[in-house]
This record gives sequence, C-alpha cells and structure tokens, in this order.
Amino acid sequence: GAEDAYLDINIRNRAVSVLDSLAGSDRPFFLAVGFLKPHLPFCSPQRFLNLYDDVDFSGIDTMRISGAPELSYHNSNELRGYVDICDSQIDNEVLKKAYYACTSFADENIGVLIKELKRLGLYDDTVIVVLGDHGYHTGEQGLWCKSTNYEAACHSPLIIKDAGQKTARKVNDPVEFVDIFPTLADLCCIDAPQELSGKDIWNLDEGQIHYAVSQFPRPYAALHRAKARTHMGYTVRDSRWRYVEWYDNDGNLAETELYDLSQTDFETENLSGLPACSSDESRLKSALAKLPKN
Repeated sequence: GAEDAYLDINIRNRAVSVLDSLAGSDRPFFLAVGFLKPHLPFCSPQRFLNLYDDVDFSGIDTMRISGAPELSYHNSNELRGYVDICDSQIDNEVLKKAYYACTSFADENIGVLIKELKRLGLYDDTVIVVLGDHGYHTGEQGLWCKSTNYEAACHSPLIIKDAGQKTARKVNDPVEFVDIFPTLADLCCIDAPQELSGKDIWNLDEGQIHYAVSQFPRPYAALHRAKARTHMGYTVRDSRWRYVEWYDNDGNLAETELYDLSQTDFETENLSGLPACSSDESRLKSALAKLPKN
C-alpha cells in the first residue's frame, strides 16, 4: 500500500515537524519518538523487503538448548496470534526476511530524524538515545518473539550519543534501562536524585562486576492473568554468565540454569550444578537473591 498509510511514516513526519518548531526556541528540549517497527505484524513498504531478495536466511540454528528445563520454553504464542500463522508450521526464512525488512524500515525512520537534526544545526548540541524495549528471538533456539529469560529476549538495543561526541566506544559491561536517566542527567549537567536505582553508564566503576536482571512468568499465555501463573523465572547477567532461577507460586525453587556466553551469542548448554562452574553460579545466585520476588 501507500507509504503514508504506515503509522511509523506519520510518526516520523510529525517528529520532523516538532523538531522544526523546537529549533526556533533558545530553550533546551526533550523529544521522545516511538516507532512501532520492527514489532509484529511484520509489515513494511515493499522496497524494504526488496533489500533482502538475495539474502539466504536458511542457516537459522533452531536447536533447543541442551539441558534447559521445559519451563524455559514457550510456543511462540505472540507470533501465532496472527491468523496467517496460527497453528501452522512457522516458516523461519520468510519471517526472518520480513523482520529484517521492518528493522531497515525503522533504521530509515531514525536516520530521517538524525538528518533533520543536522539540517537544523542541532546535531552537535543534542544527546541522542536509541533503544528498543526488549530483544527478540528470530527462530534461534526454536523460539520466536520475546518472553524468555534468555539473551535473545533480554539483550536490548541501546545506543547513546553525547552532544559533540566524535568517536564511538562500546560498553561491554551489562547495563539496564534504569541507567538511562542518571546517564542523561550527567550528560546534560543536571543534578539527579541520589537514591536512583540506575547508574551513570558514562562513568561506570572500573573493576566492579556489573549485573543486569530480568524476569518472565509461565505459562506464557498467562502474562496478564496472574491467577493462571504457575512459575516465575528470574535471570541475572554479568559480562560472561547468565543465571536463571524458576520458582513456583509457593516460593519453592523449581529449576536453575547457568550459561557461559563468553564464546557464543546465545545459550547452548545448561551448566547449572557442574562443579567447574560452582563459584560463578554461587556468585550469581547471591546477586539474584537481592532481587525482590513477585
């Protein structure tokens, strides 16, 4: 269909218009722009699908994780909520092409806003944060969508550009979205409250082990129906390891998982309980114990 039928195009155009008006003021501004894609459904203008006509998406590793408890998995319910997929066999190659197209669509929309900042002469004076609200399984480990305590779902995009920044740097320590506010406060020379949970990403303590935490319930379909929930899974991640604990509704520990991510992008083998990993598992268990359970 016509490109102006896409909500993200309208959001982009509105954001450009707002930037134009803000540029006429001497006052600092904060503008939040939320694009929908690459969220389901995987719809994008045809030209983005065309970008991937010659790309081979057949090499997706759909092997399930060795030793992972059944609780950790789901039936990709969010994806199956669409009538053209529903209970049919998931076509990983077709869906991954559509997902990549939606991601390129989002990339262009973000690029249009950055180009407008440059045109208005605001780029070097503006802090820019690009983030997605969660990660995403795209067929890997036999899963689609989010709703797991694994790397694909918990590792979210986060890019921060300081005003006037000329060179890029990568922070390898785990950080969280609660860290964005104290980081922005520092970059914008604003005094932030001392009791914030987050930390300033720009000035992480060197030599200190940093953690990121997440959680997700089971069964997956019961996300908004707490009475149907039987288990809650909690996970903690440091720069190398991911540790997961599953509790039933009575607070009993049902399952544990431990994964070494130093050599792989995704979890492949559950190492929980192995003597060789006991010290790291114990440390991560202690870190997760500080997380309130609900």
